[in-house]
Amino acid sequence: MRWFCNKMIKLIHEYYPGIMHKNLIINLPLWYCAVNALHLRQITAKSKNKFIFVRSAKVTSTLLKYINLESLLAQYGGLKRENDMEFSTLDKVLELNVPTNTYEHIQIPVNEAERIITWDVAIIGHDATYKEEFIPIDDCSYKVLLQKEKKMGEVVRNSFYIREPGNIVITIANGTFKKKKVFYRYNSKPCQPLYKLTT
Repeated sequence: MRWFCNKMIKLIHEYYPGIMHKNLIINLPLWYCAVNALHLRQITAKSKNKFIFVRSAKVTSTLLKYINLESLLAQYGGLKRENDMEFSTLDKVLELNVPTNTYEHIQIPVNEAERIITWDVAIIGHDATYKEEFIPIDDCSYKVLLQKEKKMGEVVRNSFYIREPGNIVITIANGTFKKKKVFYRYNSKPCQPLYKLTT
């Protein structure tokens, strides 16, 4: 069966080069990449550059070269979710670079009360921590801690009901020696609280 699959891939690449542009093989261990580098010598030079082997640590950054972030699934580090009612692929995604050993802040301004703010945050390379809080404009009001400092694993989605104008502040800390890219998007929609609907 393996021989048959290899033969079919060779034939498709030889006689129908327009069908398959690239073969991305992702989440591979290091030994598999080394073994297949030797096997690629048997494939013709025309189709040799069509195979890309990606280890699990670099899946997101490699896929972003071929797919935009709005269309990349969340399980691979993108912002797309199955049956997503909050965001579409047309929503604008903003980018932030976090230098090494520093903090960066994402501020989402909210100028109106009685709104629900929803946001997505994705980072390439999961070695960063983040914290979310709401800081009202009024000095007499209290800050609201939405998420205490936590290591970032996958794409983060959160929402918050705004009672007064202020800013949602997302703090991202990069404690590594590599610069990180952070992608985020947010939207706002009006909402009536339940106590107003019951009276």
